[in-house]
Amino acid sequence: GNWIADEVLYQAAVHPRAPAADMLPEQVAAVHQKLYEVIRLAVAVNAEKDSFPDSWLFHYRWGKVAGKMNGKPIEFMTV
Repeated sequence: GNWIADEVLYQAAVHPRAPAADMLPEQVAAVHQKLYEVIRLAVAVNAEKDSFPDSWLFHYRWGKVAGKMNGKPIEFMTV
């Protein structure tokens, strides 16, 4: 579960601390679309992590690997 939420929010460009009640309709639509895409791909590859795209945050999330995504350092937080 949590890795999916992290991935979906990252791909939808929604900050994890953003209150859901304050989301714009476009953000809600983006989260819905990315949720569908992430789940669909994860199921298609039987959640085999090596089959996930290199662009996914997932690869840095496990073990909290330091790195950068799109030129920005990855910040690990508890929300």
